[in-house]
Amino acid sequence: MSNVVILGAQWGDEGKGKMVDLFSERFDIVVRYQGGHNAGHTVFIGDQRYVLTLVPSGILRGKQVVIGNGLVIDPAELIRQIETLEAAGVDVVGKLAVSNRAHVIFPFHRTVEKVSEAREGRTAIGTTSRGIGPCYEDKIGRRGIRMAELVDEEAFPPLFRALAEDKATLARAFGIQDALDYETIFEEYLAYGRRLRPMVCDTAHLLHRALAEGKRI
Repeated sequence: MSNVVILGAQWGDEGKGKMVDLFSERFDIVVRYQGGHNAGHTVFIGDQRYVLTLVPSGILRGKQVVIGNGLVIDPAELIRQIETLEAAGVDVVGKLAVSNRAHVIFPFHRTVEKVSEAREGRTAIGTTSRGIGPCYEDKIGRRGIRMAELVDEEAFPPLFRALAEDKATLARAFGIQDALDYETIFEEYLAYGRRLRPMVCDTAHLLHRALAEGKRI
C-alpha cells in the first residue's frame, strides 16, 4: 500500500481528520489537496487536543506535510495555526510545504460571501462566510492571486491592486457599503508573504520526486 486517498462522500464531519491521523504513521508524507479553513480536524495526541483547519494532521506525527494547490488559503489563519503548533512544541517550518499554486483568500472575499448570503430574495446556503467560495470563483475566473505571487514582492502589488479595484467596483455596482481599508490589507498581506515564504514551493515537483524515490503518500 504505497499511496492512499481519504475523502468524504457525504457533507463533511465524517471523521476524515481522525482517519488521516490513524493512517499517517504508515506513510512518509501527508497531503491535503483541496478546501479551505472551514475544515476542523480534531486529533488527540495523548491528552493534548488539537484542532487543525489547514495544516494536515500528519504534522503531529512528525511527518512531512503538504498543503496542495487545490486549497484556498487565508494566510492569517495559516500563520495563527503555525504559531499555535509551534507553541505546543511541534516542528512546523521544517515539515510543512505550501503549494505555490494554492490561491489566497482576502477580506473582500468574506465580504462578498456575507453579502451574497444575506441578499434579499436569495435562499442562504449556510456557508461559513470565510471567503472560500468567492476565492474559488476568482480562481476559476483567472483573476485570483496565488501563493507564488503573494510571496513575490514585485509581482504582488499590481495583482493585488487590480483585484481590489475589481472588488471595489462590484461593491459600488451592488450598493454594498464597503468599509475595507485596502491599503492596510495590502501591507498586512505583504507581511504574511514574508512570513510564509520559506514554506512555499512547487509541491507538485516535491511529490513527484517523492514518488520516484518510493516514498508513501
